Amino acid sequence: MNWRLFIATLLHVTIFILVLWWMIFAVSLIDRYEPHMIQHRNMLLWEGGTLLLLVGLTAALTIYLFLRDEWQMRRLREFVAGFTHDLKTALARVRLQTESLRADNRDPALNEMFNRLTTDTSRLETQVQNSLFVGALDGGGRSRQNAKELHVESHSLRSLVDLLKDSWPQVNVACDFKGGRDVVMNVDGQAMESVLNNLVHNSIVHGRADRIQFEVSPRATDRICLRIGDNGRGFQGETKRLGQMFFRHNPSSGSGLGLFTVKSYVERMNGAVRFTPPDDRGRGFVVELELPGAIQT
Repeated sequence: MNWRLFIATLLHVTIFILVLWWMIFAVSLIDRYEPHMIQHRNMLLWEGGTLLLLVGLTAALTIYLFLRDEWQMRRLREFVAGFTHDLKTALARVRLQTESLRADNRDPALNEMFNRLTTDTSRLETQVQNSLFVGALDGGGRSRQNAKELHVESHSLRSLVDLLKDSWPQVNVACDFKGGRDVVMNVDGQAMESVLNNLVHNSIVHGRADRIQFEVSPRATDRICLRIGDNGRGFQGETKRLGQMFFRHNPSSGSGLGLFTVKSYVERMNGAVRFTPPDDRGRGFVVELELPGAIQT
């Protein structure tokens, strides 16, 4: 049972019991000390019965309206989830067709156009994925029972970076692999891909960056720190409030949905996120992800 419905039902039941106790107690006092005041006894019975009826009707109406709104919201969420899933499928087909045309084309001008189309399609796919993620949350920002369960497996950072390069051809994505060694992370593949896509999308849209740099360093046993920085215009605002859903730092900023998705996914994968302030020149946006994993030897 939803906790809001439980609290409302508990409140109405408590009021009903108190009113019933008040009626029984008042009538027993009249019967004991003033048995001849029959009109007072009848008055208490009528007034108490009316109050009990009103409390019961209010409780029934509250529960009915709540269940009706829940049913309507469930139908709306199912529609939005189905619509966004179909949209995501169509965008994936467009991106695959664009990549196929780009691979077969030899004209640099057309390749640049295909790169822009692939980048815009990836941006739309990221926003649709965020909508699906938020649609699976309840009002308190927690995952619903039917939300996507994460499947933690070993994934190569190099392969994830290669996917980013294909999805964002207009951005120079570089990764500093110490001595050519790869990094294996114990994460959910789709969730981690969504995290990286959101960070790249944030750098392009809000930072106007054209270069993303990945750096990896070891932490404690079976933990790594993945540092992701760009060459954009940086962030001017409260860094500690980044990752809050629907918090706008200024009129031109976004809804914060992308970084909220990043933070939520990383924490669900037993990781941590830290947003660092810009450098002395006020440029660049850096995110540090601490995740389960290790650098291959």
